[in-house]
Amino acid sequence: MIFDLIGGRYNSVGEAAITIAACIAAVFTALIAHEIAHGYAALWNGDDTAKRAGRLTPNPSAHLDLLGTIFLLVVGIGWAKPVPINPYNFKDIKKGVITTSLAGVAANLALALIFAGIYHLLQLTAVFWVVGTAGFWVYYAAIIFCLYFVHINLLIMLFNLIPVAPLDGFRVLEAVVKPDNGYVEFMNRNSRWLGLVVLVVIGYSGILTTAVEGLRGLLGM
Repeated sequence: MIFDLIGGRYNSVGEAAITIAACIAAVFTALIAHEIAHGYAALWNGDDTAKRAGRLTPNPSAHLDLLGTIFLLVVGIGWAKPVPINPYNFKDIKKGVITTSLAGVAANLALALIFAGIYHLLQLTAVFWVVGTAGFWVYYAAIIFCLYFVHINLLIMLFNLIPVAPLDGFRVLEAVVKPDNGYVEFMNRNSRWLGLVVLVVIGYSGILTTAVEGLRGLLGM
């Protein structure tokens, strides 16, 4: 992703700088929102592990994973540090696991919808901005941020719904099937290497990107 940004065609250095900065800000904000949502959902269910670990803060240093960030910028799909959760603290373990797992993707969906609306409102003001003025560059930065923010949130949402360990979709599946389910056992034994393989394959296949573009089309973006 970062190579596409750097290699993009820009009309000026300012346009390039704003576009790259807006994209990186969108990526980090979406990842952090996803993890904070997990933490608050866990707290709501009775587990304060994430809170005690300092993971309910918007501070990027508490959430960003170096390898996950590199994968996101290079491959197009990545991750942040998983929020520490102890399901045995949940008032209802099954309900707690499901709601906590889905909280992250729900947050990404909500943010995508909200900023799609903001994008369309900004579009209505386009005629008022004179190209090259300070106001125009603020408008341009806001538009670009909304575009990337919606795209990244939809991407993170869809990716995390894939039922492959350790993604959220797998945790939901794990909570609803029988404990001795063969697929679940296989995923838990091989989650570390298999997750990276799936990440790379999906990232380079373009499957999720196509799906995200379809959803963006529905949102008029």
